[in-house]
Amino acid sequence: ISPEATFQTLSNELAVLGAESMLKVISDLDRYKAEGFDQDNNIASQAPKIPKEFGNVQWYEMGHEEVYRRWRSIEGTGIPTYTHLEGKKVRLNSIYLVQNSAAERKTLDKVYPNAKAGSVWRMSGKKNEKRLYVKCKTGWIWIKNLTPPG
Repeated sequence: ISPEATFQTLSNELAVLGAESMLKVISDLDRYKAEGFDQDNNIASQAPKIPKEFGNVQWYEMGHEEVYRRWRSIEGTGIPTYTHLEGKKVRLNSIYLVQNSAAERKTLDKVYPNAKAGSVWRMSGKKNEKRLYVKCKTGWIWIKNLTPPG
């Protein structure tokens, strides 16, 4: 599993693997039936439903890795990752860890040494593209795409 995999990309990969596995089982169904066994429902469990509030990013409480992992875990599920700006919901459609670039992280820490969690900064990135950064409890997140309020 790629460290950048999201729910959506992983679902697509697993769909292909599942289809390949199903064809393998069907081609030797008698053997798989003979070796199969029933699941013990007394020890089986279901994962809890993820509430929509799970997507609410709390910059003061969450480090950059937690924010990124949370976004990856629900991207493509219909549960948005979001934050609030002046009391209005802002959807975070695509985010990246800044830690993947040590030079970028050092530059942000140098240019904005007193940045507080939740503060938003704009700076030129690679090839002079404008990037939007948010300081987390620990580290930085780069927001590549967002949906503003309204």
